[in-house]
Amino acid sequence: MKTTLDFDELELLKFFSTEPYGEHSDGLFYYKVARDGIELTFSFNYLDQSVQTRLVHNENEVDCSVGENAIGIKIIDLKQGKKLSVEFESKEFDFRLEVKIDPKINVNWIMLRDL
Repeated sequence: MKTTLDFDELELLKFFSTEPYGEHSDGLFYYKVARDGIELTFSFNYLDQSVQTRLVHNENEVDCSVGENAIGIKIIDLKQGKKLSVEFESKEFDFRLEVKIDPKINVNWIMLRDL
């Protein structure tokens, strides 16, 4: 089992077009983006391998989801834009998170049972 979360800080800077907020000495990074009245906060702690997304619409929280045992964050090029993909370690499920921010914010937590 991995003990830290793999990520490329420069790739995340390019994807979110902003520096991360918060203190990094404790392993916590978080990014905020807004589109069409929807605000996404994407945060992760590379030391405890956790990832969280929070969606707010017109100042009302509509979703807050957390995943544990994250093993990697990568940016994937698509035909139209990019997506952020987080892989999680799980023996029973194919568990991942996919985030797109352009042209609109789209967050998908995917958990499929391995057969």
